[in-house]
Amino acid sequence: MDLKLVDGEAFELITALQRQCPELPILVLSQYDEKFYASRVLQVGARGYLMKETATEHLLGAIRMIMDGKLYLSPAMTARLLQKSLAAEAKRKGESRHQRSAVGGQKTEVEGQPSGVRLHSGKRE
Repeated sequence: MDLKLVDGEAFELITALQRQCPELPILVLSQYDEKFYASRVLQVGARGYLMKETATEHLLGAIRMIMDGKLYLSPAMTARLLQKSLAAEAKRKGESRHQRSAVGGQKTEVEGQPSGVRLHSGKRE
C-alpha cells in the first residue's frame, strides 16, 4: 500500500481493511519519512513501513517478515521506537535516572539500577 496523505485517507483505509480482514498483512511503502508516519500506520493496523528510498534493498525481507506475522520497521526506526517506549515506561514508573557527576575515571552509580551496577565515565580503569 502506498501512503498518500490526503486528509488522513490512508490511515482510514488501513483501519477499515483491518476491521474487515484482521489477518491481512499490510506493508506501507512510502516516500514520507518514517520518523513521522511509521508508528502511526502500525497503530492503525499496518504490519510494516518501508520508505521508497530503501525499498529495493529491503522489500523482499519486509514482505517475508509481515507474511510470517511479524512487524517490519527499519533498524533505525525500531531503535527510535524502542527508546521512546523505554523512556515512557521509566517515566510511568517514576524511576529516576539521574546520575551523580563523574570526574575523570571515577565510577558513577545510577539511581534505580540494581545494586552493584555502575557506569564508567568513558575512561578505562
